[in-house]
Amino acid sequence: MIPSVKLMLVLATVLGVLLIGIDSIDPYEDWWRQFEQKQEPCLGYCNLPSREGTPLMRQKRSNRGEHVFNNGLLGFHRSVLQKLLKLSDVGGYDEQLNNLVQDLMIPLSRTQQNAICTWVVRFSSGYVNDNADEYEDLVSQLREALVKYLKADTSVNEGGRNGIQELGQSVQNITSEMVNREVYVDKKARNRWLQKNPGRVQEYNQVRRALRDMFQNILQDFKKVSDKIRVFREEKQLDLGQ
Repeated sequence: MIPSVKLMLVLATVLGVLLIGIDSIDPYEDWWRQFEQKQEPCLGYCNLPSREGTPLMRQKRSNRGEHVFNNGLLGFHRSVLQKLLKLSDVGGYDEQLNNLVQDLMIPLSRTQQNAICTWVVRFSSGYVNDNADEYEDLVSQLREALVKYLKADTSVNEGGRNGIQELGQSVQNITSEMVNREVYVDKKARNRWLQKNPGRVQEYNQVRRALRDMFQNILQDFKKVSDKIRVFREEKQLDLGQ
């Protein structure tokens, strides 16, 4: 056989093997391995202010996959604080927002926050998160209830703290419902993730318990912030000569 022809056949054979090898690689699996190996929590993505969902937003699927735990959880505390500071009779402290955020006592470890961000799976078309609407509804209710409670708790006016016990109980009622139903867990995503990671059930339960404790004790998370805002309001009242 002519040497040049032999060379072409060899090259064609090698190229064919390479192409077959490339075609056999699942690009998602490669992305998944890299994603799971990240050591730093993706807080730049997750810890954004939560937005109240609309039916369109809730039906839109993530291009990055479906989270086992709703990743909006990490921005929830900040969203409550932002809403509180926007109230006309509480506001004026927007410039203090970043400082106040540092005083939020969010009881999730770095590892747990990382899990909320990175535990993701993918589904084929037709996937529906069955509890997405319920999660959005209860989170919205909890945000409103917390803002009402914190507004009363930071009040410096006579009678401003009236009914604070009932407001606190309203918060507890909502968080109890969230915990009992575990609406912040995507059950389908969880089941698939545990199928892929059967040896990490204990890790999953640790994060689940941490979220349960966070919601059950959520008023404590705002204690230090609430005290500071009360001082701000007292100073503002003095400045106005009231």
